[in-house]
Order: sequence, then structure tokens, then C-alpha cells
Amino acid sequence: MNIYQVNIETKGVAGTGLGGVAGSYGGRSITVVTGTLQEAMSIARTKITDKEYVQGVWETAKDAVVDYSQVTGQNC
Repeated sequence: MNIYQVNIETKGVAGTGLGGVAGSYGGRSITVVTGTLQEAMSIARTKITDKEYVQGVWETAKDAVVDYSQVTGQNC
């Protein structure tokens, strides 16, 4: 699994000067653990509203080990 940071910005509102500015990082970010960049983008698109857009996606870790026992409540 790989870990991706996804930056999400607010779309600008025409004529008002309000909204996200590319590179401003004034929005929010989410972390996605998945196999590929394409999957991370697809997941990110399901987490935004119609007033937001995915500003960028960065791989922050490759071949990460995920301990699923913490999620399922199992002991290793």
C-alpha cells in the first residue's frame, strides 16, 4: 500500500475574489492509503463537494505496512 496526501481547495466564486487560490493551501487535506495514484484520485473525488476541487496529490510513503488488526480488533 502507498500513502497519498490530497489537498482540497474551495472553488473560486466569479467576480468576488473569494475561493481557493492555486498553491495557497487554504483548504483541507486528507490522507488516502491505497495501491495507486489513480485510486487515490478516485477516492478523493468522492470526498469533495461541488464547491471544491482536488488541488494536488502527493505520494508520501511507498510500500507502507498497514496493521489491519487495529481496525478489526484482532490480536496478532
